[in-house]
Parts: sequence; structure tokens; C-alpha cells
Amino acid sequence: MKKLISILMLVFSSFIFASSDANSASMMRTLKVTGTADISAPVDMVVIHISNKDTKRTYEEAFEASKNALIKFKHELLSKGFKEKDLKTVDFNINTKYENYKDENGNYKKRFLGYQYSHNMKLNLKLDNSKLTKVLNSLKTIKGQSEFYLSYKIENTDKIKHKLLEKAVENAKNNSKIIASASDVDLKKIISIDYSSSQINSSVSPFRGELKIMGTNLNSDSILDINPENLKFEDTVTISWEIN
Repeated sequence: MKKLISILMLVFSSFIFASSDANSASMMRTLKVTGTADISAPVDMVVIHISNKDTKRTYEEAFEASKNALIKFKHELLSKGFKEKDLKTVDFNINTKYENYKDENGNYKKRFLGYQYSHNMKLNLKLDNSKLTKVLNSLKTIKGQSEFYLSYKIENTDKIKHKLLEKAVENAKNNSKIIASASDVDLKKIISIDYSSSQINSSVSPFRGELKIMGTNLNSDSILDINPENLKFEDTVTISWEIN
């Protein structure tokens, strides 16, 4: 009997202790502050996005035309100091192509035109005006219809991400001190830090065009008047403090 009473007293004491801890936690005063940071950084890479397409009577002719166009373009790039592995294929397909027309009675119908291949590629370059012009001039040697657009980016954004985090945490700390001082409370220990990593936009696309409308010869001034804007990055960190 005495043993049973002792066990019950121990359980009751544990319950009282746990309740006391829960009440203390519920009565804890906290301050939650979100720190923000933003950084602007210049681009250091240019990506040339290339689309080449043409329509042929048969599937075999379309495939052969696409292969020959690629070989010709690679040859041009190699002659200008690039490596074959520098050119990457993003997408390639061959599809049937039709056009709509009206017959003699005014009814809309479809006419089979052939097979159209579409080859999308990209080439990454360090920001170099001379090399960029060479590539765009080489594009004009490809048979078929070629289009392109340029995107500028930062190659390595890890340092920027780290700097953003440092600035966001520092901003949260400084703001917490200001709020605590203005509210006549003291900051104690940090209870939690909330951060959700998000993808940051690391490119900007200020120019696109069809080669056929750009004249017979490009020079360093034809494209490179473009001054891509700096990329802007933002991030946030939330810190919860115990206060008294």
C-alpha cells in the first residue's frame, strides 16, 4: 500500500512540474522580427539562345537539312575559336506542317506543306563583345530560318546568396534592438530562426531578333550598344527572441 502511495505521489509531482513548465512557456514574452536584404550585382555571362528551322517535302529531307545546318554552324564556330562542346541542344523536333486556305467555294481547308524541323540551341559565353559578334555573324551562314535572343546572367550566385543571408540576419538583429529599446524591453536568447530558401532570378533578356533584319554584316557596335542592367536579389530571415 505504501509503495502504491509513493508511486502516485511521484506521478502527481511529475504532473505538477510539467504543468508548471507549460505555464511558464505559455507566459513567455517574445518578439518576432523579419530582416530583409537586397543586393544589386553586374552580369558576367551572356547566353545566346538560337532557333533554326526549315520545312522540307519529306521527313528524311527535313532530318538531313537539320543535320547539315548544324554541321555548318559548328564548323563556323570551330573556325572562330570555339569548341564543339560549347554548343548545347535544348530541343529538337520534326513535325508535319500545314497551312489553311480557302477553296473555290470559300470553305477553309488545310494543305500539307511538308515536314518542319526545329532545332533550339544555346551557347554560353563570358561577357565578351568580340566573341558575341562572331557567333551572331556565324548564325547567318545557316540555311533555313534562324532567330536568336540574348540573356545575360551571373555565373556564380553562391556568394551573393551568402551575402544576402548575412545582411538579412544583421538587419533582423538591428531592427530587434531598435524595437526592444523603444519598447523598454530586453532581448534575451534567440528562440527560433525561420528561413525558407527560394530560387533567385539570375538572368535578364534585353535583346532578341531575326538575323534577316539585321543587315549583311554585324560589327561590335551593331549589338553591343546594349548595356544590360544589374541583377537585383532579395531575401528575408525571421528571428524570434525571448524578451523580458
